[in-house]
Amino acid sequence: LTQLVTRGAMESTYYPAYRAHFIESIQGLRNQSPNFWLIYLWSDTEKKWEPLPVGADSFSVKDGHNLAWAYTDTTVKGYHERLTTPLPPVQP
Repeated sequence: LTQLVTRGAMESTYYPAYRAHFIESIQGLRNQSPNFWLIYLWSDTEKKWEPLPVGADSFSVKDGHNLAWAYTDTTVKGYHERLTTPLPPVQP
């Protein structure tokens, strides 16, 4: 899905032991510690973005789900709570 939405402008590394990909860059913006690409799911109940409970490879997208990748400074306390508004949908 990420590859489709970014029209292939992403890089990832596959880790067989975890059966998962680690996103290295999206649209040319590379991970550079402490900033990393993290994926979030919009919660209509909580009215906020929440980190996926599993890796993106293991998540089953359902109708009505809104997902977002965010380039996130992971040193900021509560970094996942700073995303508070839904993003407009992207049409692949």
